[in-house]
Amino acid sequence: MQDDSHQARGQTDAWDLQALEMRKSYGKVNALDGATLRARYGEVHALLGENGAGKSTMCKIVTGSVRPDAGELLLDGRAISNGSVGEAMRHGIGTVFQELSLLPDLSVAENMFIGGGEPRGRTKLVDRRAARRRTDEIFDELGIEGIDPRSAAGSLPLAQQQLVEIAKVIARKPRILILDEATSTLPRQDVLWLFGIVRRLRDEGAAVFLISHRLREAFELADRITVFRNGADAKTGTTDEFTEATLVEAMLGRELGVETERRPAPAAAEVRLEVRELNVKNRVRDVSFELRRGEILGLAGLQGQGQTAVLQALYGWTRHDGEVLLDGQPIDVRTPRRAIRSGVALVPEDRRTQGLALEMSIRDNLTLPTLRRQLGFGNLISPAREERFAEHLAKSLNVKAGSLEDDVASLSGGNQQKVLLGKVLSLEAKVLLFADITRGVDVGTKADIFALMRELTADGTSIVFYSSDSMELIHMCHRVAVMFDHTIACVLEGDEITERNIVQASVSGRIATSEEVKV
Repeated sequence: MQDDSHQARGQTDAWDLQALEMRKSYGKVNALDGATLRARYGEVHALLGENGAGKSTMCKIVTGSVRPDAGELLLDGRAISNGSVGEAMRHGIGTVFQELSLLPDLSVAENMFIGGGEPRGRTKLVDRRAARRRTDEIFDELGIEGIDPRSAAGSLPLAQQQLVEIAKVIARKPRILILDEATSTLPRQDVLWLFGIVRRLRDEGAAVFLISHRLREAFELADRITVFRNGADAKTGTTDEFTEATLVEAMLGRELGVETERRPAPAAAEVRLEVRELNVKNRVRDVSFELRRGEILGLAGLQGQGQTAVLQALYGWTRHDGEVLLDGQPIDVRTPRRAIRSGVALVPEDRRTQGLALEMSIRDNLTLPTLRRQLGFGNLISPAREERFAEHLAKSLNVKAGSLEDDVASLSGGNQQKVLLGKVLSLEAKVLLFADITRGVDVGTKADIFALMRELTADGTSIVFYSSDSMELIHMCHRVAVMFDHTIACVLEGDEITERNIVQASVSGRIATSEEVKV
């Protein structure tokens, strides 16, 4: 329910920012096809749509990092060009992009002032001590705790890197703030923190754009919603004019059937993977569990409790102690190569830095793990065989691209994720490790991924599935292991798999008894 001040703001006909009839093509792909977006100061405006609908391209045009092929950009009633990011910043436009822009080898403080505003001493050189001091002040003002300005940005967990990215932009006090999937790596408590900051900026008169694939965030925070579909604006209205069902229909142009019936764990199936007393220094302690053939086992818990570390250890990315058995036999997972040979494969958390070769083609990314299968006469790679294999994978995953020779970097986030999935699925592993694989993808792509997971398990593949979204675990998993204090605190089954139980176990290490629930 919106308050009276929101309604009063919505009654004016004046628009403060207008991006009109924007067009942008990349080769044969029309990223924007006459899209229009308008906003007012003092409002939060959600921009929603499937991956590839044009949301990020529109934001990049507004922020000067992409030039449109056609269209007009107006700010305060005057035409502007925003030929560069610097020019957009001078107009008071700031953006937190989905993909992090931090330089990993520089400190947090140095990253905070890249692009302007660096504290300088008498010699006009950057005063690093003053930069650290000012960073501390900004973090205090914003309520950010636990991040040392002297730390290398790349050494921080992904969620903390996102907080630095957000703080860096907000510290410049933008009149127009664009949050492009800024919540995708954040745990719920940090999302709530960001929402508080956004509400404060809105009440101070800023216009805030929120791009998110978590529909509940739009209903929780936004005053107005615009839906993009196929590079154009499909529908705009105040938030109370939408329901989740009408939003999805506007985004997809069709109704989306969602399977909500939970299947019981395949208890009669044989144990496929057994993990005994897995330990990763300072990250995971004494983790033990069993995974059955055809089962999806969820990993839940607050951010930083070791969920990703468990998956990385089982894939050989992280040094660890403990024993891992596949089909009753000990296996060697000390390196990724050995894990893959044993039948274990990982879809990593960050597709851009951990999973894809962005400057290589879609075809090369899809076939890279299985080049031996593409060998022809004289042990040379057969281009025809490689092309057929890539086309089959791309078609089965519904990858939307102009050509398989296009760079992966040219794809939308959801299609990049499908390429990454195809790359890993080509390994035909018995056990798949999924690290928050739906982060930053749209509802249609999520539905495709979930359908694929069900097909894989029906064929006997076993999956360990970490997600930062508890509702995904509830709808997809046969069992959910909740991590607390860097170990598995409890395993939920059947009717125990509820949001209440996942949250309570995440913060206390146990679920409430029936007597406690009644109280």
